[in-house]
Amino acid sequence: MPQLHNITYLKGICALVICFIHFKIFITDLKNVDLDYLFYFVHFFFVISGFVIFIKYFNNIKTFDTVIYFLKKRFSRLYPLHIFLLILFLLLEITKMIAQDHFNIKPNYDTFIKNNFESFIYNIFLVHNIFGNPLSFNGPSWAVGSEFFAYLVFSITIFFLRTKIIILIFFFILFYSKYYSSSAFYSVHGFSTNLNCLYAFIIGGLFGIIFIKQKFSSVILILFFLLTFIIYNKYYLALLPFLFGYILYQSSLKKNVLLKFFFFNSLFKFIGKISYSIYLTHSLVLWIAIQTFNIVLNINVYEFSLLNTVLFLVLLYFLTIIIAYFSFKYIENFFYKKL
Repeated sequence: MPQLHNITYLKGICALVICFIHFKIFITDLKNVDLDYLFYFVHFFFVISGFVIFIKYFNNIKTFDTVIYFLKKRFSRLYPLHIFLLILFLLLEITKMIAQDHFNIKPNYDTFIKNNFESFIYNIFLVHNIFGNPLSFNGPSWAVGSEFFAYLVFSITIFFLRTKIIILIFFFILFYSKYYSSSAFYSVHGFSTNLNCLYAFIIGGLFGIIFIKQKFSSVILILFFLLTFIIYNKYYLALLPFLFGYILYQSSLKKNVLLKFFFFNSLFKFIGKISYSIYLTHSLVLWIAIQTFNIVLNINVYEFSLLNTVLFLVLLYFLTIIIAYFSFKYIENFFYKKL
């Protein structure tokens, strides 16, 4: 596998930005500030995934056994932490019900309504973003199902249609870009979510192919797609994954000296290494922290001063990184090696 520079650091940056998307709910001064475009950093994750997966496996999936091996390997990376947190959120739902029935502590929403038995089953099979409520139980986990869907499409397509992959990528991007531009924003509901994420994944894969082959001029290819989109639909949002892909491509060719001090350092490398655990655990950390302050300490986090808001935000990040480290070490990485 070719050496990739700075990918881990970029994953760390994405993880921290995605955390902020949810952490900002308690920041009163930001409630009326439109920061929703940060949601596209989730799609940056999918571009990164496509870029790395295409580079690592494009030339390695040649038989049906290698398809099964690839899917088993990716499943063992994604599923154990997801199922662990799903069970943990189920226990929290039971705890909230007990607190409501026996201690008169009213939860922020009724128990087992959104997080019901049906949603639990959908979560087990990673289809809760299609059939159920994608934000049930551990909300960010909707992306796990979309990620595995992208893996499935990638492996099957490479196995059967490797020689036609560039043509297939071109037509999928061309015909889906308009729908992606109008639907991807806020879209975590329905099968279109999987297609939106597949769109970002495939564009990341396209830049991965360019990185592997080194036969295409990336500038010419990007200009071609830019021209296509401008003529075809004029939706600039569909170009964002191309921007993400180009950033990945360039950062993988060489180390960026200007950003090395600020971002490409050991801290962000560590955060990038545990980024999947950060992504899946940060919602749990946020919920526990807010409940602890509001109920146990009787402190309303939504009335914090600016200084207390910053301190609470730092606390959330600190706790998330600590918990993500342990979940990475004892759950994610442990089961990945075992399975």
